Amino acid sequence: MQLNTIRHTATRLSVSAATIRRLIERAELPVVRVGRCVRLREDDVDALIRRGYTGKRSPIKSMPV
Repeated sequence: MQLNTIRHTATRLSVSAATIRRLIERAELPVVRVGRCVRLREDDVDALIRRGYTGKRSPIKSMPV
């Protein structure tokens, strides 16, 4: 099992560390805590990519009237 830092994961996905933290806060990306350190499993990041993460927010769809 490969564990990476938030910074490494952000670099890999070409997004900011703040974006990775938001994904963690929204429970879209699970973490492993090692003491006070936060680490991300490589498999979980791969699963996020497979689910279609693009780094962009989904456009807001208008509700039918």
